[in-house]
Amino acid sequence: MKREKVPKDAEAERLALRLLSNRDHSEGELIQKLKARGFSEKEIEPTIQRLKALGFLSDSRYALELAARWAKKNLLSNAHIGQRLAQRGIDQDLIRKAMLEAERALPTAERIQRLIERQRARYLRPKNAKFPMNQFLLRRGFLPEEIGPVIDPEGGFQEE
Repeated sequence: MKREKVPKDAEAERLALRLLSNRDHSEGELIQKLKARGFSEKEIEPTIQRLKALGFLSDSRYALELAARWAKKNLLSNAHIGQRLAQRGIDQDLIRKAMLEAERALPTAERIQRLIERQRARYLRPKNAKFPMNQFLLRRGFLPEEIGPVIDPEGGFQEE
C-alpha cells in the first residue's frame, strides 16, 4: 500500500503543534526551529498565522508568563528578564510589558531580599559584608539604586 504524500505546510503545522505541546514558544523560536528542519518561509508563514488565529501561539502570553516565573522562581532582575526574552525573539514593547508583569509578580526589592536571605551565609562577613553581596547582586543584573535601599550603608542588611 502506497503512503499518501502530506503537503509540506501540513507537515510544518504538525511539527509546530508537537513542539508547542511540550512547552510554549515565541513566534521567533518556532520559526527558527521550523527553518532548521528544512521548511521554507512559504511553508512556515501560513502555519504561524493559523496557530496564532487558534490561540496556540502568543508572544504576549509567552513573555508575560516567563517574566512572572523568572521573577518569582529564579529571582532574576528585570534586566536579565529583558535580555532572556530578547534572546527568544520577543519585541521590545512586549519586553517592557513583561518586565512590568515581573514587577507585579514579585517586586524587585523583594527579589533582592530573597536573594540576600538565600546567600547570607556565603557573603556575610564581619567587616565587609556589603561589598561581596553588592557584587553578587550587580552580577545578577540588579541596579545600584535597587540594591541600596535593601543593604544599609554600614554593610549590613536592613531587616524588614
